[in-house]
Formats: sequence, structure tokens, C-alpha cells
Amino acid sequence: MIPDSFHDPKSPFYITPRIWGLYSFLKARANTWFTAKQIQEALPFDYPWYGQDKNFTGIIGKQINSDVRLLRLAAGADVVDKLIVSNRGLGYKCGNQKEFDDFFESQRNEAVGKLSMIYRMQKHANLHGQSKIVFQEEPNGRKQYTVFVD
Repeated sequence: MIPDSFHDPKSPFYITPRIWGLYSFLKARANTWFTAKQIQEALPFDYPWYGQDKNFTGIIGKQINSDVRLLRLAAGADVVDKLIVSNRGLGYKCGNQKEFDDFFESQRNEAVGKLSMIYRMQKHANLHGQSKIVFQEEPNGRKQYTVFVD
């Protein structure tokens, strides 16, 4: 679902001036990777740092990541024209075709892994209440699946 309310301040998908500032910063420096720390240092008024997040993985890192995700959603709705890619070791940037292909492949692999785990869990959940014949484990030769906590 792609919302069309990026310009409505009442919408949860509203692109704030801070997010536009981040987009402008990355777009103006399209060939450079920026870590969360570098973005915070370049945009200190948009992402204030109070010394509590030494690795930039807490509040600031999550805020930047959230803003980038909203910009990606906006790119899908043609609100912004550049795609922002990310790489765990390098940071964020407006990507070229190869960088987007690499980013897409990593995101696809992550999604497939999550779906695979969910389907395995669903398969196991469907065993609840069923029994199977086992030898040498149970005294009556049957094992009852109790998947859920009562």
C-alpha cells in the first residue's frame, strides 16, 4: 500500500522538513556513503545528539532509519525521484543501478528468510493435538504434540 498523503501534516506518512533535509543532503552528495554518525554531524539540528548513543544505533540511528524508510515509500509513490539504498557496513546514499540491485537482493533474501521461518512455525503449529507413532521413546508408542501453552 502506497499512501498518497505525504504532504498532509495529519498523516503518519507526512514528510517533515527534517526528512526533506535528509533527502536533500543525500541527493546533493549522491556518490558518497554516509553513516548515521556522519548524518548527525552534518544535520545536528535535525538529529540532535546528547551523548547517550555512542554507537549511533539507538535513538538517532532508529530515527534516521525510519526517515529513510519513509523516503523509500515516497519514492514508490513518485514523491521523490532518487532511491536511497543502505548497507550495514557503509551507511546510506542515493544509489546507482548496481547498488540498488545489491540492496534489492539483500532485502529479498531477508524477506524470503523471514517467510520461510514463518511457514515452518505455521507447519509446526498445525501439529498441535496430533500424535505420531514413535518407537523406544514413549511407553505407549505414541507421542502427542502439544505446541501451545495452555
